[in-house]
Amino acid sequence: MHEEQGRVVEQRGPRALVRIPGGGPCAQCAAAGSCRLDGGEGFRSVEALNPRGPRPGQKVAILAPAGAGLRASLARYVPPAAGLPAGAALAQVAAAQLLAPETGGRAAGVGVTAGALLGVLAARALRARLSRSGSSLPTITRILEDAPGS
Repeated sequence: MHEEQGRVVEQRGPRALVRIPGGGPCAQCAAAGSCRLDGGEGFRSVEALNPRGPRPGQKVAILAPAGAGLRASLARYVPPAAGLPAGAALAQVAAAQLLAPETGGRAAGVGVTAGALLGVLAARALRARLSRSGSSLPTITRILEDAPGS
């Protein structure tokens, strides 16, 4: 598990939006200079479970669950990648069986597109489900200091 520090930007019921400096694990990533998860501002915003109830402006420590990054990456990239060959194969077999054998090749091209689109939709649904469950979200573990001016 990895702990980060940031400031609460907004409370969202049982969750909070926390703004974190763009160092930490992002600084170690091979794509750190190009991915712009931080929006180019040097910060990134993270939704975290909020059992401690900090107010906006307070500095907090958040802890990400082990494997959260892997789960998020798998949910984002596997369904579209799996949809490409699955869509092509399914369309090719269906066209060859239902229409004519020579139409299988052309149908595979259409199937690739359909499989990719279905994969993207499946990935979005899976990420939404993970977000709703909160199983991959970091948790605010400590309030480190009050909001400036409090």
